[in-house]
Amino acid sequence: MTRLSPALGLAVLVVLAAGCVTLPGGESGPTPTAAELEAQVDDADPPSAATATVVSERGDTVAYTEEMWLRDDGATNTETTDGRFRNVNDGEWAWFYDVGADRVTVIDANRTPDSHFAYLYDTQRTYFDELDVAAIEEATIDGRDTYHVTFEPPRDETVDTDITVLVGDTEFVIPLETSEADESAEPVADRIDVWIDQETLFPIKQELEGEGIDRTWTYTDLSFGDDIDDERFTFEPPEDAVVAQNVHPYGRSVDSIAAAESETNLTVTEPTHLPAGLERDSIEVSPSLAGDTMTATLRYVADDRRTLLVSTTTTTRLPDGAGESVTVGGRSVTKVESQFGTQLAWTCGEQVVSIFASAEFDLETAFAVAESIECGAESN
Repeated sequence: MTRLSPALGLAVLVVLAAGCVTLPGGESGPTPTAAELEAQVDDADPPSAATATVVSERGDTVAYTEEMWLRDDGATNTETTDGRFRNVNDGEWAWFYDVGADRVTVIDANRTPDSHFAYLYDTQRTYFDELDVAAIEEATIDGRDTYHVTFEPPRDETVDTDITVLVGDTEFVIPLETSEADESAEPVADRIDVWIDQETLFPIKQELEGEGIDRTWTYTDLSFGDDIDDERFTFEPPEDAVVAQNVHPYGRSVDSIAAAESETNLTVTEPTHLPAGLERDSIEVSPSLAGDTMTATLRYVADDRRTLLVSTTTTTRLPDGAGESVTVGGRSVTKVESQFGTQLAWTCGEQVVSIFASAEFDLETAFAVAESIECGAESN
């Protein structure tokens, strides 16, 4: 199983250790049993809207603080208080703005979870489905009554799955492979703790602890059900920013194509034709937002901010959306055009190869680059 690195710069590769303690409380006590609390979480509906401040900590150090606005229709806005990042989902597009890099990534909103609320609640359901509840206690967090739940992996059961977690605006993947081959592996983290609001069943706080890992995310100043103006969920990219469509917003850089292939189990091929002035700027690897595929992306940038991306993904599923089938170099290609540029994608064996050419390039240039990437029609 490929072990995925974090999507947004969080370097976490986790193998959770086994172990179980007696569950406190009981059916006759005020604290619910694991089954009772799981049933409550399963039946919970997210509030219509919320605002919060999310504090992310590494040990005793605050890594970042975000202001967050959420609606149950999927509209989301998060802004780091230091002004470095802003992420906005307006229902049609999900925008990721890295201010320092002057880089904007935009993804079709239907490629992201329907609602950040729903994602958070679904993650809790995944914990209950895949892990054992080691303890439940009552605790007060930021003035709210919560159930503090400690999750650990099953002790006597082989687990062969991953859990993708989005806390605040940080996504990471927890590999939970505990097969016989892994029994001798030294544990890195040994539990996940979640503080669940008793009224809304919202995960107010999450904590990951273990050897080399000490991360905490806390939602403070929570306010539920308030009306949030639509203007809060609009975004206009700066005129001088590089805008790239339908690639992962925060890929992790590697130093060679060989390293990218090793980490993703992909075959990555560079184009033999590039427009004048373009040079390879970076090589990145990333999991999808859903955590089910891996992508290696070659990024080419010109001094005038023209951008070309060549991506290879561990899937045979072509992009969703209003695409048009065209023939390029004897192969069937799905073409998707938008205000941001042109995306061309095609299957290549058990992979999908795609290019994204920013709006400065004409369609013929995009076709020429695609045709120069080795993978003939016989691989389709």
